[in-house]
Amino acid sequence: MKKTGLIQYIVAVILTFSFIAGCSNSATESQEKAKNITTINTFLKNEFSGPSEELKQALAQDDIYPPELQNYIEENYEMLVDDIGRFISTNSILEYLRIAYEADYQLLPKDISIHNINETEIDAYNFEVDVEYNKDGQINTATVTGVININKEGKISSIRNKDDDGLLVKLRE
Repeated sequence: MKKTGLIQYIVAVILTFSFIAGCSNSATESQEKAKNITTINTFLKNEFSGPSEELKQALAQDDIYPPELQNYIEENYEMLVDDIGRFISTNSILEYLRIAYEADYQLLPKDISIHNINETEIDAYNFEVDVEYNKDGQINTATVTGVININKEGKISSIRNKDDDGLLVKLRE
């Protein structure tokens, strides 16, 4: 009887620790997902808000990549993306804001929706942004969708399958 009681006690302790470890992993994953969603949300707000006065001044410089623009990018994007140089060279940042600036539009994200694609993996997220674009009092809306991947450090590693509902074309008209 004593052996049975001891075995039951050991099994109960093991099960308790297993349960606590499982809850701990679940809580950690939940916190990581929340951080990833915050990172993506911040990125999308940066991409579809403005251009601000600071960005307009940076873009107004004669240089292709003036120090003011470099400072703006570092302040607003460096902590969000894993390879700032690659994101700049592939037009994955400021793509819409540059065109909006050139065509005298103002962008504003009206609704942002972000969802983890696969509940078992925390690195890929679908996003949808309703972007309001305004020029001379004329307000229109486009919906931009796509997938953003987050790396192990919690930074955006890629943006893919992007559909901008014709927003770039509309901004260039």
